[in-house]
Amino acid sequence: MPLLRRLGCRAHLTACPRPRTRAFGARRRPARLRARGQAGNRRRRCPARTVDGDWARGRHAVVWPVPARLVVPPRAGDALPDADAPRQLPAPTAARSPLLASGGRPVSGVWLASYVVLWLLVLVLGFLLAGALRQLGLLQLRLGDDPGALITDTGLERGVDAPDFTGVDSASGELVTLSELPAAPRLIVFASPGCLSCRELIPGLNEVRKTRGREFDFLVVCRGDVESCQAFGRMNGLEAPMVIDTAGQIEKDYLVTLTPFAYLLDHERKVVIRGIANDWRQLESLLDQEGTLQAGNPWVQMDGEPAAVAESRED
Repeated sequence: MPLLRRLGCRAHLTACPRPRTRAFGARRRPARLRARGQAGNRRRRCPARTVDGDWARGRHAVVWPVPARLVVPPRAGDALPDADAPRQLPAPTAARSPLLASGGRPVSGVWLASYVVLWLLVLVLGFLLAGALRQLGLLQLRLGDDPGALITDTGLERGVDAPDFTGVDSASGELVTLSELPAAPRLIVFASPGCLSCRELIPGLNEVRKTRGREFDFLVVCRGDVESCQAFGRMNGLEAPMVIDTAGQIEKDYLVTLTPFAYLLDHERKVVIRGIANDWRQLESLLDQEGTLQAGNPWVQMDGEPAAVAESRED
């Protein structure tokens, strides 16, 4: 019986057909496996992008999404700096008006007025500087490199007789009178112990006296007491004879208001030229009767006579 039952069941199974769904599924199973294999092959052939942005070919390539960059400005018109500067567009800068302060507020009227006044002062100073430079250029072209001694408006006029005077000789202490000196062209230089330019003039005076001593006689008139004038000549190495004007009367007679000042007299004791002499070049120009006229007409003559003589006659 059991054997018959088994044979009957087997016969029954062979007699009964399989369901259609199982047969269709049995046929599609290999197709599904083939489709999965082809998808795996395509996945292996397709390059994947890694985290660092490079493309890599691999069977198990790891793909990560690229993080997005978000720049949040703190306020309108300003942008935060990005680490990747070449890829970031520059933030637009709004043009500010010069009449606005740093906070965007309008400048007050006081500040605006100060700006305008400042620019006006700059323009005025520029014009003044340009005018001064122009005048200096014209003066340089007019006078040249060596203008010579400056002929002032004050002093004895040309051609008048030089006043006679008497002073103390610094070397011997005796009285010296101008009219008793030998008749010769003479350069009289007025100096004072407290004059810095007079101290600087002494070496140049010594050199000019050595080179032009045969043509001219040199005499220095020092205003002050005997001791200070003697110390002045000794400390500066004065070689020319010096007369001391203790009372200042000689300077008054010769209308000397500043030192060093020089007069050139001819052999008849007449004034040839006068002027300020600060160095040896100006002394040479006086000896050559050359100089620069100051404002005025010091040598203008009236009716063929010097101006000083005409004025004295009118008085």
